[in-house]
Amino acid sequence: MKLLELFALLAISLNCAGQGGLCVLRLESPNYPDLARQAQLSGTVTVRVTIDENGSVLSANASGPRLLREEAERNSRTWLFSRGATRELEIVYQFQLMSLSSRIGLFQKYGSTFHAA
Repeated sequence: MKLLELFALLAISLNCAGQGGLCVLRLESPNYPDLARQAQLSGTVTVRVTIDENGSVLSANASGPRLLREEAERNSRTWLFSRGATRELEIVYQFQLMSLSSRIGLFQKYGSTFHAA
């Protein structure tokens, strides 16, 4: 069996200037769910979040593969945004299984800006 190094890639398309001053102040990397890893499941999960005036996430509703949704929702609730009016946005998570050689290639390409989970 081929050894797989697993991690979750997080993709977000937020631009502070382009979103009315909305900025991500704090985020953490999601965990790769054990059952999804065992099933070798990859996929995209989109989470629609509601953000309150203080920048905290009030609610999170995910769509995508069932084994990945719970972790994406849990993770998005840990994010903190800049203060402002109550608003909604989508966060897109890309969970992807990668071989050790693919992961090393990404590290070589992105250097210190790539953080392995």
